[in-house]
Amino acid sequence: MATSTLTTILDRLSQRIGDFNEEQVTTAINANTSVVCTTWGSYVNQDDVFNRYWIYFNDYANAGAYRKVADYVNSTNTITVRGANLSDDSANKATVQLHKYDRRNKIRAINIAARDTNADLFRIIRNSELITNNILPNSSFEDWSSSSSPDNWALTNATSAEETGAGNYRGVKGSSSAVVTASSSNGYLYITSDTVPWLLDMQGHSITVRVWAKPQTSNDAAIVIYTKQADGTAQTLTSTTANPAGEYSLLELEHQELNDNLVEIQIRLKVATNGQLVYFDNCRAIGPNINEMILPLDFQNPLASVSNIYIQQYSQSEWMADDLMAHGNFDPLWGYDTKDNATSKHLVLPPVPSERLLTIEGTAPLESNLSATSDTMTIEDPELELFIQYAAYVLFDLVAGLPSGQDRQFLREEATKYLGNYYRQRDSLGMTRPRVKQRFDPRLFYGRRYA
Repeated sequence: MATSTLTTILDRLSQRIGDFNEEQVTTAINANTSVVCTTWGSYVNQDDVFNRYWIYFNDYANAGAYRKVADYVNSTNTITVRGANLSDDSANKATVQLHKYDRRNKIRAINIAARDTNADLFRIIRNSELITNNILPNSSFEDWSSSSSPDNWALTNATSAEETGAGNYRGVKGSSSAVVTASSSNGYLYITSDTVPWLLDMQGHSITVRVWAKPQTSNDAAIVIYTKQADGTAQTLTSTTANPAGEYSLLELEHQELNDNLVEIQIRLKVATNGQLVYFDNCRAIGPNINEMILPLDFQNPLASVSNIYIQQYSQSEWMADDLMAHGNFDPLWGYDTKDNATSKHLVLPPVPSERLLTIEGTAPLESNLSATSDTMTIEDPELELFIQYAAYVLFDLVAGLPSGQDRQFLREEATKYLGNYYRQRDSLGMTRPRVKQRFDPRLFYGRRYA
């Protein structure tokens, strides 16, 4: 489903409730508190009409500024705003919006509506990040709660950022990689058992680590496995796979025997040359059987749910997990479960073959933390129209507590009207949840297991 920006949703909400007024000023804003627009005089003819309104500046030097209107003089079509002087726009003529209802309350109403309408409006999720028997969480670097490092990973002598540019990630369109730039020689992105304790389950086992790398300088990328015992005894294992500049190569560190009695394990993705960068994607550490995995970030929302899971059966690549398209070779996976350990939600798998892709289908609530005008929500028409009806209800319900008497009665009636509109339209405009397949495998009655 396509997305809509907060600007689009705000405009639609304002238009729906009759509170949309956007004009270009006719005199460029100077370093004072005056805003002049002769267009206002074409539809109002008295002073003080816009008093106590809110004015929002769309562009130029005051872009994003939001002020309360102190006074309106009709003869000069001039609004005076409260607060300090505005910034000087020189000759640029800004576009401004007037809001009777506080724009911030509109944003609050939108975010509340995103949570409240989850039964009828939601995101359809289809995720193919997880690899069977891969012990590393967020190993395709798709989840970035912080812009400076992927979730569950950290940095030493390096910086990182999410990369979504064409040719710089290795996966389906719209996925991402981690671009790591060394701030000194041999800087690295790493994951450690200090923060992901179950990595210690690999101690005493033979493991294989693979990752796709696209270096700026030839042979600059490497995998390093670092382990430490309580007495300080360390083990460092480094890959030697060639990796040409400007192209993705699969780095491999295969069949490495880890020491026992470890207190720490690190998987490091190293950049050898100071100041150079490497794009890393689709990393995995394969070792002892892993039947429990952290679900991707989209499924971590308490209201998110898993509908169906499919497992890869055939491959176009040497290693199944390196396929970039489904190629119609995924079969339903039966016998899985999900659980919540209070800090994260996990997928529990039945016995399955190693290093195969999983496709997870499910639903999650609409985004409910919009604040910047460029923030997006995964919704479009016709569902957006239904969403706007509920957001209008929430807005009037919010502001009804502020005034008294007839104004409060009017706002309560408006809230009731829009809530009624929502209920009348949800059968035709509401979304249908994906059909959940049964979780037991009927093929077991015929003795067939996964290939």
